[in-house]
Amino acid sequence: MVIVDPKTFDVIWDAGDVEFLKFTITNSDGTPWNGTGATMHFIVKADLDFAIGAAAINLVSTLNPTQFDVTGIATGIVRVKLVFTNTSSLGGKSYYYGLKAIDAAAEQHVPRV
Repeated sequence: MVIVDPKTFDVIWDAGDVEFLKFTITNSDGTPWNGTGATMHFIVKADLDFAIGAAAINLVSTLNPTQFDVTGIATGIVRVKLVFTNTSSLGGKSYYYGLKAIDAAAEQHVPRV
């Protein structure tokens, strides 16, 4: 089961869970960002100083397309599917997560990493 704290956006999930996490990406003025054609990166790491290559979870939409639902990307909505193989090795400690969208025009971050 996944629990998201609405005030801190902390995510609590059990190792081995299969869940979708929903992100809404907005422009600086708060309007939905049209990310059509963007490459999405979802990263989970135990320490902010860790290199991306040392991340506990490192998913890229072009390499892991079945784990990204981008049907709502024109309105800034992206869903990331975390499957058993992603979460089974996560232990009882805190991790940092983030979503980054890269396209030819701009790079957008959902602020969390």
